[in-house]
Amino acid sequence: MNCSLEKLDLSVNGFFGKPPKEVANCKNLEILNLSSNNFSGEIPHEIGTISGLKSLFLQNNTFSRDIPNTLLNLTNLFILDISRNNFGGEVQQIFGKFKQLRFLLLHTNSYVKGLNSSGIFTLTNLTRLELSNNNFSGPLPIEISQMSGLIFLSLSNNSFNGSIPSELGKLSKLQAIELAFNSFNGKIPPSLGNLNSLLWLMLANNSLTGEIPRELGNCSSLIWLNLANNKLTGKFPSELTRIGRNAMDTFELNHRNMVGVVAGNSECLSMRRWIPADYPPFSFVYSILTRKNCRSLWDRLLKGYGIFPMCASEPSTRSSHKFGYVQLSGNQISGEIPSEIGTMVNFSMLHLGDNKFSGEFPKEIGGLPLIVLNMTRNKFSGEIPREIGNMKCMQDLDLSWNNFSVPPLGHLLTFDKDSYLGDTLLDLPKFFDNTPDGKNKTFDKIRVRKPTKCSSKQGKFLKDKNQEIFSDSIKIFHLNNIVFTYADILKATSNFKEERIIGKGGFGTVYKGIFPDGREVAVKKLQREGIEGEKEFKAEMKVLSGQEFGWPHPHLVTLYAVDGGEECLVEYVRRVMDNGRNGLSHFGLVGGVKEMFELLQVGIKCTNDSPQIRPNMKEFEDSQF
Repeated sequence: MNCSLEKLDLSVNGFFGKPPKEVANCKNLEILNLSSNNFSGEIPHEIGTISGLKSLFLQNNTFSRDIPNTLLNLTNLFILDISRNNFGGEVQQIFGKFKQLRFLLLHTNSYVKGLNSSGIFTLTNLTRLELSNNNFSGPLPIEISQMSGLIFLSLSNNSFNGSIPSELGKLSKLQAIELAFNSFNGKIPPSLGNLNSLLWLMLANNSLTGEIPRELGNCSSLIWLNLANNKLTGKFPSELTRIGRNAMDTFELNHRNMVGVVAGNSECLSMRRWIPADYPPFSFVYSILTRKNCRSLWDRLLKGYGIFPMCASEPSTRSSHKFGYVQLSGNQISGEIPSEIGTMVNFSMLHLGDNKFSGEFPKEIGGLPLIVLNMTRNKFSGEIPREIGNMKCMQDLDLSWNNFSVPPLGHLLTFDKDSYLGDTLLDLPKFFDNTPDGKNKTFDKIRVRKPTKCSSKQGKFLKDKNQEIFSDSIKIFHLNNIVFTYADILKATSNFKEERIIGKGGFGTVYKGIFPDGREVAVKKLQREGIEGEKEFKAEMKVLSGQEFGWPHPHLVTLYAVDGGEECLVEYVRRVMDNGRNGLSHFGLVGGVKEMFELLQVGIKCTNDSPQIRPNMKEFEDSQF
């Protein structure tokens, strides 16, 4: 059989039995992907005759653990992925002979014991070593320092113990160290502070003790730090606030040097471990990770482009680069948080809960573009700073179980009682009940009258801070975390001026609105009266917000308000309004504002409750869409 293929991808099928040895007739192959099937038996030794092969993907099958010696003839082999094959016993010694390899992926097998006998540490050309999700045990040998080319090291979810070798600090090219979910003990090596290219440091869920080394502050690229669930003590070192201050040097290095070949599906595996999926907007990214898009998202991440747009204090400074996080929860860190924390402007998530922090809450945090702030179960006291109430980006807030004594203000009042549960010294407004056994009375049992107050995501109170905004005649909808009035909507849209119209639907008109702080919104005003019109409007709101569908988008948030028979839907599309530069086009899904609204209109029509209203394909082909 003659074959001139350069790439053969048979992955994600239902093939079983032995893979065809005839693939070796394709002498020009550079990429061979047999992954995610039910292949079994020996790996065909004939593959070793494909001299130009660069990438060999055999993961997620049930091959026997005998690796053919003929594969050593593949002098151009760049990537070898044999993960998820249920290999048991010790790591095969043959892997230590693949001197040409750059990527070796053996994760999610059943390997046991240590690594010394494998010879893997002699692979000085290796840039990525994935051994996570096995049953390795014993100390991590200091011989790992021989792997001078290593960039990504992943050993998580094993049973390694002993101290973390200080020799890791000699691997100057390291960008990711993942040692989470093992049994490491002792102190975090100060030598890790030598790693100026380090982006990720994942040491969570071990038994590490001592203080966080001040030297970590020298890691100028470190924007993803997770030390959660250890036994760390001491104070939060002020030097730690210097991490991540200049990750662009590493990102630019990746932009220049990254090779166009990636290691199969392992990007998804790594991203799912490294993204804190329980918190927005990370949770949104986590939910959209697929085999098809992980490669492009991983590429963007390593080059510093970001994988989701973020917001900052002012609309003009919104950036997709401020998405770092620090997770120190579940330790015994004590003392006050240093005021220098206000300089950590490249971070969007701080999780410092379940520690022994005390003193006053640092007001400097109010200047950060945080989306997640978790300080639960500490010993903070005194005032919740007014500056925290002005944080416009906050979506997830937990200040519960502390000793705060001055009530929250501004934007903080839009979060529900769980954010303050157990803070029994707080004198909260009467619509709150923050006692442990109290029912959530927030935003409840209040009739709708003018003016209507509503809530949505990302922002602060739009009314003057001295204006009384709560009464028994006002209903506050806690759909998300901002409060504003119907009057604010009228002002933003210039009383629904015709010049502000940007789109029309079957039962509503969409207006462009601009709030006083510069944020742009799209407001949809219901025009069709009656029960049926309201039913359609509510259905549209559910589709756009993702309610009951499980796919809320971080840049499209809805507000539903009732005011004297008028209804309005406020959709936060500020990322789309800016000519689509930062919206769904960020993911390569939508090209601009016009296309965005067209897609929304198509979606609403196709999901109408009434089958008679839903268009067929012919009608769409004949329409403007």
